[in-house]
Amino acid sequence: MKTKALLRNKAFIIFYLVIIFVAPPVFIGLEIIPKTPITNLITLIGCTLGCLAIMTAEGWKWEDYDTKAKEGADMYYLTFTLYGIIFVIIMKEILSLKVNLEVLNRPYFLALFMPICFMQVLTYNVFLIKKLMIFTENRATIVFIRTLIFSGMHLIFSFEFFIICLFGGVGFTYVYLAHPNIKRMWFSHSTLNFTVALLGAFSPQ
Repeated sequence: MKTKALLRNKAFIIFYLVIIFVAPPVFIGLEIIPKTPITNLITLIGCTLGCLAIMTAEGWKWEDYDTKAKEGADMYYLTFTLYGIIFVIIMKEILSLKVNLEVLNRPYFLALFMPICFMQVLTYNVFLIKKLMIFTENRATIVFIRTLIFSGMHLIFSFEFFIICLFGGVGFTYVYLAHPNIKRMWFSHSTLNFTVALLGAFSPQ
């Protein structure tokens, strides 16, 4: 009981949210942590394990991860994903990005792509949004904070990726708040991430 009470203390929540979500990209940006594919992956795994440890200590159930889809959720996610793809294509032209088909020749990228997207959804959608809801029920505030954290993490890849994620972060947050379902968000996030990679907003080395 003492552990659960501590984990739900607002001051302590801010502390571990900073450790999990803010410190890693800052350390990578300052080159305290080298920016390489392996260190990026290890950092993401570490952040995911930290979130899972807190979830386990708090006694989260599967329903907390993946709520039952409401009527119309499939069309909601599909529409968001299609509009997202169109938006990314438009941003490709605005930012003068070059199509990067080389990612298709990188076996490690293809093999790890779906697990990485799942970890991002679990941490930045399920965990982070639920923690922000402890501080406020105002959706605009949750969207603003979550988008800053989400897009800020992507700044380590490229400024263009950061710009796309600013808009994507708003969309992802609103969609998840309306229909909090991890499987559908995983599908949408993976599809858009792959589109962004193909269109050259970032290049996994």
